[in-house]
Amino acid sequence: MSKNLIIYYSRKGQNYWNGSIKNLDKGNTEIVAEFIQKSVGGDLFEIETVKEYSADYYECIDDAKQELNSGARPELKKYLYSIDEYEKTARVIVPENQLSLAIGKEGQNARLAAKLTGYKIDIKCE
Repeated sequence: MSKNLIIYYSRKGQNYWNGSIKNLDKGNTEIVAEFIQKSVGGDLFEIETVKEYSADYYECIDDAKQELNSGARPELKKYLYSIDEYEKTARVIVPENQLSLAIGKEGQNARLAAKLTGYKIDIKCE
């Protein structure tokens, strides 16, 4: 059986949830990562930054926009130095209306992603 690695970044604390700001003990992406782990098995790896983002949701959004615009790459607390023990397949689930965009014309986006990563790319719609 293949071994899976689920890598995620998730914001705990203040989050936009169901139309308002709520304080969440566990971020939405962490919940999804754990669901995936329960479904297919594997190891979880949480991406954590050295400098923590503001607990205030709106301040965090502003900081993230500044990072994005400046091309910043926040320093991480820990790294994966080898993923050799894991299966070399990326499973990507996209909304049905985005499937053709993910695959690309005649499969060019999927082929390019596979070539750049060395992974088999498995794209499916929800």
